[in-house]
Amino acid sequence: MPISTPFEINSSRHGRETYKEWNWTLRLSYQFTKDVYCKALFQGNDYDDHLLANVLFGYTFLPGSTLYLVYNSDYFNDRGDLAVRQRALFLKVSWLLGV
Repeated sequence: MPISTPFEINSSRHGRETYKEWNWTLRLSYQFTKDVYCKALFQGNDYDDHLLANVLFGYTFLPGSTLYLVYNSDYFNDRGDLAVRQRALFLKVSWLLGV
């Protein structure tokens, strides 16, 4: 299971004030079988306590043709609790045509 976790610290100066912001990303992927896999991406920062999540399940039913089920969500910190800003679930079929 490959895992990637880059972290960044960005700082900016406005007048006499210096602001620092932590940005982080977590990527996960797992291959269940040669045809079924899952990928996940989580991103966040501490500037506005923002969290993005993206989870993708893929199934390759024919060579070059894949069925995707994707979940996206966008959270923000609302007085100490994570509140949902936006959420989506969608299904996509990619079909290779033998022309």
